[in-house]
Amino acid sequence: MIKIDYSLQRVLPKGDTADLPIFFKNNNRNMEHFLSRYALSFLIDNQKRDQDFFKRIRLKNFQHIEEAPGHIFSVAHTKEAALAIMAEKKDFLGVGCDIESSRRSMPKNAEKHFMNTLDKNTRSSLEAWCIKEACFKALANSGKKIKLLKEVIIDEQNFYLSHDPKSTQLNTYKILKDGLFIMVIASCAKTTREIELKKQLA
Repeated sequence: MIKIDYSLQRVLPKGDTADLPIFFKNNNRNMEHFLSRYALSFLIDNQKRDQDFFKRIRLKNFQHIEEAPGHIFSVAHTKEAALAIMAEKKDFLGVGCDIESSRRSMPKNAEKHFMNTLDKNTRSSLEAWCIKEACFKALANSGKKIKLLKEVIIDEQNFYLSHDPKSTQLNTYKILKDGLFIMVIASCAKTTREIELKKQLA
């Protein structure tokens, strides 16, 4: 069995919101950025963490962190929460995740912009969007050239590129729901071994 760790965080620590570094001029965007880094901090060895560690995390090329060279990462956030995942490089080519509020409404006919006629999907438009976003990230992080969500073909648990359907069985995703959020964790594995999802708590 191979493992993907994940962390879901909804609020920053008390007292840490006033002195955040400014990465984005929009305050809400800046808060979401650091909430995702806060979620990331729970995935890294406790011995490397201190109270302000999350403020210093730099995610390079969307998946690498200097303090954890043997792992790959992915993050996603909404206005209300952030999701972060971590996996070992020796087991995965790429990973990706997405999170959406269960209350989000999708525009009418939205699917025409991201669904493909090859998709075998029985889920809602919101779930399909979340799946495609996570799978897109996993494929991109694995080195695949991809530009559009329509290029990602999904079925009930696997995904592949429309122009490169090889190794479909190694590309899998799982949906997690907690009533408030829909979360998808996608991965391009190097082996057919079963994948365990493990939640990391504070």
